[in-house]
Amino acid sequence: MELSREPHTKAGAEANYLYSQYLFDKGLQQLSEDQIMMFIEAGTPYQYWTARCMLLLSDIYRAREDNVMARMYLESLREGYTANDDIQTMLEQRMNELK
Repeated sequence: MELSREPHTKAGAEANYLYSQYLFDKGLQQLSEDQIMMFIEAGTPYQYWTARCMLLLSDIYRAREDNVMARMYLESLREGYTANDDIQTMLEQRMNELK
């Protein structure tokens, strides 16, 4: 938890995502969303972890049966994230699940 308060470090960015995922896994969707929004607002140079958080936001909205918002986050990620890594696979998988 403490480490997640340092989004400008690689370890802090990763910790923030992991903590947000933990909250989601425990069924605490609103707390997970709040944590992600604080992370995004704080800014980080680690775009990979921002992308993972956006994927998690789409999962949160899908769990709430708000597929419009889920798709919005995925489309935004598709348009803005250009690295060729596992994010692309996770993104496409989630897009296919929304069809």
